[in-house]
Amino acid sequence: MCVRIIGPAVLIAATLGSFADPDYSWNWAGLPFLISWFVIGLPHGALDFRLTFLNSQPATGPDRKIIAIIYVAGMLLSLILLLVVPILFVSVFFAVTAIHFGERDRERVKSSHSLFDDSAIGLLVLSLPAFFHAAEYGEAVRGLSFTTGSDGLLGPIPDGTWLGVGTIGLAAAAIVLFRAMLRRDLRIFDIIEVGVVLTAAAVLHPLFFIGLFFLSWHSVRHLSHFCSGPLNSSAMMRLHADALVLAVPSWIAVCLVAGIAGYPFGSVGYCYLIVAFYGIVSPSHHVLVARNLIRARKTQRVARIDERDDRVASSHALT
Repeated sequence: MCVRIIGPAVLIAATLGSFADPDYSWNWAGLPFLISWFVIGLPHGALDFRLTFLNSQPATGPDRKIIAIIYVAGMLLSLILLLVVPILFVSVFFAVTAIHFGERDRERVKSSHSLFDDSAIGLLVLSLPAFFHAAEYGEAVRGLSFTTGSDGLLGPIPDGTWLGVGTIGLAAAAIVLFRAMLRRDLRIFDIIEVGVVLTAAAVLHPLFFIGLFFLSWHSVRHLSHFCSGPLNSSAMMRLHADALVLAVPSWIAVCLVAGIAGYPFGSVGYCYLIVAFYGIVSPSHHVLVARNLIRARKTQRVARIDERDDRVASSHALT
């Protein structure tokens, strides 16, 4: 099965389900994030260990230990932001996620588009729920900000603020899509994907929608980059096994915090803890993945140059 079809197909199914039961995504708002905690979602990020220590490293560049130190330092900084300035933590999480969703969604590693262009899908995913469901979006942000018991730093922000956030994000995404149309770089399937995201965001609860996108769209496509062959069941099992090195400590840490905070497993509070954990590791995860993406682009660029030189040498030999 083509990996790119999975995410849109799941969102279409979820959207159709809302016509049978309009309230189901409200009743199960945190379910996609809860599932992602064990399958596909967290494992795709927990493969950072494989990226850092198991993959071959270039002859030049940072040592593995330095990369690990930077990775942990980024997590600690994010944790401090969550504890001290939660609204700044949420803002950084929003920005990093928008960029990360967009960059990793691009299948063409050789893309030379700007960072702003590559963030289009991420901007849509994070802005549309705020535009269509400002009250629920604000509730989710407050829940995430107050996960650690912080009080008053975020304060009662009016729902209109989130509507404004959604409008600004949508405007930015519209500019990106318009630029892509001018470049004639917007393919038919890209337009279909935008339509699927737009429709799903309009009818699903914001937390459910973003969690489902993360689980079935972003994480699946990200996992496919670790496979030299097709992303089948055996490849999935192997990748999930590799992810256990970081996944198990993550499960234990969140379980302990949930127990101290009094959040039963599967509760909304427990799901907010999961999202908060994702927010803590997201900057480090994105930097590490971006580093490997840049290396892949350089490798492809060198390969294209070598191929061109070989063609030139062959033509000279024939003449």
